[in-house]
Amino acid sequence: MNKEILIAIDSLDRYRFFKRFVNPLKSHGYRTHFITALPSIRFRAKNEYVSTTLCEKSTPHELFDITRSLEYLSGETTEDLTRKTYQSFYNATEKILKKNTTSQCFIWNGSRTQSLAVLDACMQKGIPCLFFELSNLPNKIFIDPWGVSSASRIYHDSKILTEIDYLEEKYDLWKNSYLKEKGEKKHLDRR
Repeated sequence: MNKEILIAIDSLDRYRFFKRFVNPLKSHGYRTHFITALPSIRFRAKNEYVSTTLCEKSTPHELFDITRSLEYLSGETTEDLTRKTYQSFYNATEKILKKNTTSQCFIWNGSRTQSLAVLDACMQKGIPCLFFELSNLPNKIFIDPWGVSSASRIYHDSKILTEIDYLEEKYDLWKNSYLKEKGEKKHLDRR
């Protein structure tokens, strides 16, 4: 087994989601390697027999365009911390990729600083990435090699939607129910 899937893990929820991939990937000849800044994920992953790289603190990356970072734009983090986070994930990803066993990378959403660093390092080495996100279709996940939201292939070519086999009536029922539920919740929240 010399093929490896690199997976960026930025939270316990992402860990829970992606750990379900470990055995199916293994059955297809792939090892799984998580990259994270969370020691708790590294500890949990040991129990799953997954390789894990824990990112180390780094000096700030001065050239990183921080306006790409969701956390920075939303005011969750400072410029300095954003640049340090980017650099630590970029450095760790580069070390992983030097082994020349990574054949693909899985990233949730792709707009967080950690994900951007992993993506940039993978692109530098020509490693393809798949982006994952919750779909607006019930019980579905959106996966795209370009990204999610305005970076997705569907955003740039809506004709792709005509190729997807789904029941429009079922979707409309779900959407109307969802909007009704959200409207009722807003009404209750105003009280």
